[in-house]
Amino acid sequence: MGNTRREPVAVVVERVEVVEQRVDLSLDELCRFAGIEQTVVVELVSHGLVEPLAADPWRFRGDSLSVVRRAHRLMHDLGVNAAGAAVAIELLERIEQLERRGPATGSR
Repeated sequence: MGNTRREPVAVVVERVEVVEQRVDLSLDELCRFAGIEQTVVVELVSHGLVEPLAADPWRFRGDSLSVVRRAHRLMHDLGVNAAGAAVAIELLERIEQLERRGPATGSR
């Protein structure tokens, strides 16, 4: 048996963060964790995609982080504006709700 050389295998692991709904984040924390500027969050708030818990200073539910990241990906990667990102995310959330509910059992 000869010496068999194996090529290295690249493994890509996606970073996963779980932020509980009970946790609240400041505007600065939300921006830092999402890697975006405050103006983006302000724009998303103006379109109703995320809603501050408190008015002064703004604080957000922990699950706002995933929504902001998703919106940023749509805006940055696909060139969608904030209004378009808000509509897309609302539709995606509706689809997820319907999928969790399972197949329709009604007949026509």
